[in-house]
Amino acid sequence: MITSVVFFLFISLTTIAGLVSPTVRDYTVSRLDLDSKKAYYLTESGSEDYLYRVFRGHSVEMAEALTVDGNTVTTDLINDPIAGIYIESNGSMTSLKRRVKVDFAYGPTASFSYGLQVGEGGVDLQGGTIVGDVFSNGPITGDNSSAITGTAISASGSAVYEDVSNGTGVPFYDKKFHGSRHRSGE
Repeated sequence: MITSVVFFLFISLTTIAGLVSPTVRDYTVSRLDLDSKKAYYLTESGSEDYLYRVFRGHSVEMAEALTVDGNTVTTDLINDPIAGIYIESNGSMTSLKRRVKVDFAYGPTASFSYGLQVGEGGVDLQGGTIVGDVFSNGPITGDNSSAITGTAISASGSAVYEDVSNGTGVPFYDKKFHGSRHRSGE
């Protein structure tokens, strides 16, 4: 009788261990995966922060440190005569370390500074205000109380409306739309 109880207990414990072991292993792998992603994004945020400061004209040191959620990333601007200028960020979270390298070049740049970019559907403002620039692949329309504080560019050439104001009067110059001439202010 005792032999069968010990045998049953041994079988039960083996079954439980067989079920618990993969669960614990999966939890450990998931936790490492999450920490790995956190370490990568921590390191990536260091590079992005450094680039943002450089492009916005803020003062930056050759080495910057950024702390996010109690973890620190160091970002260095490296001027290597062979590899060129690049930004290298090193971040670590628990025992995981990540490194991100961004090639960096000074010179003429193009920046996307639109507050709103819209597809072919366009923009229809009804009593609203957009603070910033607008680029639309479709028409930009609105009522009399609508406003766009920046530049509004519509790539759609479907219609020309004369009741548009830029806040300082209608400029007088010739415009050409689809082969016909239109004089602003007339």
